[in-house]
Amino acid sequence: MLKQIAFLFVLIVSSVAFAENLKFTKLEKISQPIMLGNNATMECTPGAGVVREAGSPEFHMVQVTGDHVVIRGCIIDSNSGPGSNILVTGAHVLIEHNRILNSIHALGSVVLWSAKSATIRDNYLTEVAGGDPAGQIYGENSVTDALIENNEVINSSGKIGTHGIAFHEVAPGSVMARIKIRGNTITAAGGFCVEVGNFGPANASVPLEDVEISGNTCKLAADGHGGYSVLLIRKLLVDHNIFHANGFHSQIAPIEIHKTQGTITNNTADMEGLGYGATCERCFSSVWTNNVITGINAQNKNAYGLHVEVSPGVGISDADGTSASDNRFEDNRFEFAPGQRGIGIWQQCNQKTARCVNNTYIHNTIVSAPSPKIYGIVLQNDGGESSNTRVVNNVFNGSNTEPVTRGRVKGTVTQ
Repeated sequence: MLKQIAFLFVLIVSSVAFAENLKFTKLEKISQPIMLGNNATMECTPGAGVVREAGSPEFHMVQVTGDHVVIRGCIIDSNSGPGSNILVTGAHVLIEHNRILNSIHALGSVVLWSAKSATIRDNYLTEVAGGDPAGQIYGENSVTDALIENNEVINSSGKIGTHGIAFHEVAPGSVMARIKIRGNTITAAGGFCVEVGNFGPANASVPLEDVEISGNTCKLAADGHGGYSVLLIRKLLVDHNIFHANGFHSQIAPIEIHKTQGTITNNTADMEGLGYGATCERCFSSVWTNNVITGINAQNKNAYGLHVEVSPGVGISDADGTSASDNRFEDNRFEFAPGQRGIGIWQQCNQKTARCVNNTYIHNTIVSAPSPKIYGIVLQNDGGESSNTRVVNNVFNGSNTEPVTRGRVKGTVTQ
């Protein structure tokens, strides 16, 4: 999940003047930041822009401190030097049709820091192999009303915990809201394609508000975490996203939902025999419909197509959310790779204070080669309360057909 970051936040250099309207007609070397204040524009003719001068000290190449700023059509090349390509702290900022290249910075290529109403669309972003970004596009510290749309994001770091697009809330008292991540094509190498959540221990009970992750395509370029991951969100939509393992191992999940209320629908994932299915860890009052995960690798007997759980060791305290309850899982499909073993849908309460209550599993399909080693649905209680589960009209092709209960599971309705 969260990659720990040591970040010296250098905002401005006093000797650098603010620009109002910049027009680049060639690719120019810079060794100090370009400062954009209120109502400034930075535009470039084709092939023009700025490149960091080799050997220059750390600085953020383009710093947007003003409101109503536009950056359009430029090459902004970090040249594998320290500092982000673009740092935004203003409001109503539009960044579009740029080539944002060769970042190695700890936060990313484009950083939104307390930014309001930023739109980042139709850009091409690359990160140098061996770089260490939290996200190629990264937001932190009460970012609100951000639209991240139709970008091509290539993360080639190969380091665990480096993501394509990430929004992390970590500061006490700060809350992100209304984050939309739509229609992006993302290549991940080490982390998730998209990761959004509240990771601050001093603020761990405050959810992000209104997050949409829709219409994105994610593929792996190295072994790594997986596709789309969220933590502590109220009103989430994860819709019509695609995940491709692309010949690499997804070490966590194509879809990972933690401590969140929302709708997860019409997503597809092809694990190619190189990863498990989706996780719903302490999610609540959520609806999962019409999701399809194929090629599930289940060589471990406790592997799964879908894991609905309250488990220890996930970086969340027992006192801070121990319920995976009031969820509905309908018309989803989970297909195992040939010759595998495991569980199609696995509900597991694994904490003494856990509650797995009032969950419904209806019209789901579990597909595998005929095998007594694959269970269609397992309801397991290792601690806490598991009760009032409805298992209705599910289809089991090749797996054991009867739901299996382990431990004290009460009030299950099977039809």
